[in-house]
Amino acid sequence: MKKILKKLLPRIQTSQKGFTLVELILYIALVSIFITGAIMFSWDIVYGREKSFQQQIVEQESRTIMARIAYEINRASAINALSSSSITLETGVNDTIITLDGDVIKITSNGAGPYNLSSNQASVTELSFSDMSSTDHNAKNILVQLQVDQAASTNSEQFSASTVLEQTVELDNQFNSARKLLIDWSGTIVSNNGKELGNTPITNTSDSTIVIDKMYIEWTGGESGSVFQELQIDGDPREWNSNVVSGTLVDIVNVSLDSVQERSIEKIGFSSDMGGAELIIHFIMLDGSISKSEFRVNPTDLVPDPGELTCNLYCQSLLYTGGTCRKNTKACTDNGEVRQSNGNQYCTGGNNADTCCCLP
Repeated sequence: MKKILKKLLPRIQTSQKGFTLVELILYIALVSIFITGAIMFSWDIVYGREKSFQQQIVEQESRTIMARIAYEINRASAINALSSSSITLETGVNDTIITLDGDVIKITSNGAGPYNLSSNQASVTELSFSDMSSTDHNAKNILVQLQVDQAASTNSEQFSASTVLEQTVELDNQFNSARKLLIDWSGTIVSNNGKELGNTPITNTSDSTIVIDKMYIEWTGGESGSVFQELQIDGDPREWNSNVVSGTLVDIVNVSLDSVQERSIEKIGFSSDMGGAELIIHFIMLDGSISKSEFRVNPTDLVPDPGELTCNLYCQSLLYTGGTCRKNTKACTDNGEVRQSNGNQYCTGGNNADTCCCLP
């Protein structure tokens, strides 16, 4: 038996082998690669999450800042000062001032401040204001450009975040009076042998007062040598009278229209017949905006003007039932009639009968 064991034992011992050094190094290298990949994958997840979080903070901060700046500009009635990184807005009793101070935006509003508009989570590296108003002053627009970066206290090369915003904001309360003025030429009457235009309603379509400050008038056609002589709104007194040629800026008496008020251009007077003329009238509002209006004086619009034309015939030419000369506008109203000032020229009965009243 011993002999048999001695023969088998060497065989068993020689068949039990361990790892060689090369195999051990290979195994360690493979495990290291696997562990390194797992660590890098986990780091990418953490890095992406943190970077996304920082970017969200910066973008939310920039949107909050821009929304507040847009609100202040939008509600302003005027711009008192404007520079590349600061704006002063007229918003009531106290001005609103928005300015970039270092990397922080500061705001003074309603008499309070200045206080920080941006938080300590972000750093504002650029704030600029540019005037983008239209040349005719019918729109007042401010271009706001803003760049917000991650705050320096939390900034790192791995997690840096930045965003740029740009927005154009219009002042709703400024430079838009012209948009609120409605001029209706559809019922305009041409009388006095083509020398006068009247019965033209002008309406303030807004809920705030607007003011017409000046008038620029030009025309082509009509009788040669004709000059503009008179503007009258809602009867006496006249807003302007003189003698000017086409292409003249006229400084009229300011015409104010309250909320949704309608007034009437009773007379635009010329020295001679304007039949066939093309009129272009610019009403320049007190805020500088311009309302441009055009009207063609068609010969068919002319009211017959024989020497014996009466208030009654004049009213009938306007498709009224008839007309009567009375003392004043109140007398017209008391009798259920409508005053037509262009017909006053046919009322020659003195102070008690100088107003043409038309019966519907």
